[in-house]
Amino acid sequence: MLASLFLPSSIKHNIFNIIFTLALVIMFVFFSIRTSMHISYILMLISLIIYTFFRPKKYRLNTDIKLLLLSFAIYALASLPPLFLNHGWEGSLRFQEAFLKFFLYGFILFLVFKFNINIVSNILFPCIFIGSIITCLCAIYMNIAYHETRINLANGVFQFAYFLAIISIIALNLLLSPITKIIKNLAFIALSLCFLCLLINASRGIILGFIAALIFSILIHLAHHNLKYILKKIFTPILISITLFALIPSFHSFLNIKTKQIESETSNFDGTQQETSIGYRFKIWDNGIAMWKLSPIFGMNPKTRIEKKEEITATSQFKIPINNDEHIGESHNESINALAKNGLVGLFALWFLYFICTYIFITKLRENNYLWSSMGLSVLILYITDGCFNTPLDSKIEAPLFCFCLMIFYNLFLQTKNRL
Repeated sequence: MLASLFLPSSIKHNIFNIIFTLALVIMFVFFSIRTSMHISYILMLISLIIYTFFRPKKYRLNTDIKLLLLSFAIYALASLPPLFLNHGWEGSLRFQEAFLKFFLYGFILFLVFKFNINIVSNILFPCIFIGSIITCLCAIYMNIAYHETRINLANGVFQFAYFLAIISIIALNLLLSPITKIIKNLAFIALSLCFLCLLINASRGIILGFIAALIFSILIHLAHHNLKYILKKIFTPILISITLFALIPSFHSFLNIKTKQIESETSNFDGTQQETSIGYRFKIWDNGIAMWKLSPIFGMNPKTRIEKKEEITATSQFKIPINNDEHIGESHNESINALAKNGLVGLFALWFLYFICTYIFITKLRENNYLWSSMGLSVLILYITDGCFNTPLDSKIEAPLFCFCLMIFYNLFLQTKNRL
């Protein structure tokens, strides 16, 4: 430790780049384990704080980073008023925790770009792909050997699916770009297995979001390559995934059940069948809008929601009460969830976050290193699409994953730009 103090600053900086990258890849390599996300960003934060004792050179933040940090801060601040209304801090903090942690994610991003930390892509991508290949093989084994229909290993169903979708997006974009043969082979296998496991997982909103992101990525690359080149690069891994999914019954059985369930539910649906999957969503959407009507500016905290449960039901359109108090406000829709929990302030914060992320990456598409913008916008499309049916940015796993993906892609964009 003492010896390292006398190393040239450039060497110390390069060593720390590797240490930080290793802390970052933990969330991807071990994404089958739910706690890996928290371990990863805690280690990132600790390593950044330790690095400050080496007195690293500080760099000026550019406008993009300032805007991104501002959007994170506004998104977190929007969750504070409900904590102070009607003594909302009494049992409400954990319901607002996912929003408040954007302060923490923003602080990590601030330190990364303030100290000009360079994520080492030659470590990042091989680790991501090797980790995902091993994880997917374990998940497939669990499906075949133990009949685990909706594979998620030791993570949540949606959380597991988000990692699969994002790693697929990364692999697909890299396959369409000039890369080394080793990374190309790893990306090929990772895309085949992750897309297959995503289909087996059967999280329909995330699958739909991935398809939208897939189409967007292809359109971006079509501006720089012909269709024949793109099909040559990605047709085979996607075909392998779909073929295996279609041929092996244990792979597609659960998605078939969910598809038939949707057909049955929608055939005679009038909004009152609350015990069905679609009916439950309509019920909580309805109750979420009712909460917003009763508290339009700052939304409702859990304490107020429970106290006004009958009034919420009376204000709703279908007049169907929610039986479990803890699910009041969990709206299975990002915008309705923001309105119910944080009111118009929360909705503005959410849309402002979307807008800033879109602006930062869409303005870089015209540059030569459009690859990272394609990844960033594709992940954003994934979240916005699935956000129509779920609340990924009000999650302890999907929310930090979103933030750190933005950090990775923008960091790699800056590195590539500086080399050109």
